[in-house]
Amino acid sequence: MPKLAEKFISDNGANIYDKVKITNKDQTFEGIIMPRNNFSGEHIVVIKLDNGYNIGVSTEDAEMKVIEKAKEKPKKELENKKNKNLKDIIILGTGGT
Repeated sequence: MPKLAEKFISDNGANIYDKVKITNKDQTFEGIIMPRNNFSGEHIVVIKLDNGYNIGVSTEDAEMKVIEKAKEKPKKELENKKNKNLKDIIILGTGGT
């Protein structure tokens, strides 16, 4: 059974990474729909704003309009170049602002 937010997204013809405008009560937010995480509430859609911040928007009494569908980027095949004279390293990315 889909979560309320996922149903809200699909009922409005949107998908992950589509650019949308969500209006609820007297507020309007515009951004890109981000994938759900385990910490989001059942009725929360997470969007990335133009300023780079992610916010959760309640779907209760809300309307959504798709502004632009996500474009699929062509996948590039990366060649694995390994220099046997060098040691292996590990890169750890933690994200954040």
